[in-house]
Amino acid sequence: MVVDTFSEDKTRWNPLRAGEAWMRLRAEGGRPAVVFAERADDAGHSLARGIDRIVRLS
Repeated sequence: MVVDTFSEDKTRWNPLRAGEAWMRLRAEGGRPAVVFAERADDAGHSLARGIDRIVRLS
């Protein structure tokens, strides 16, 4: 999951939505991790940490 301070419309990020997404991924058998927005497009950073999929909250 990508953690960003602000959404595209510059409103505050909603931590409740992140929690719901986290729990949904866990229920699906995933092992979610948090990635800062600045690193979300850095494939080397993700691969080095075993991250094979990026989920962006919209």
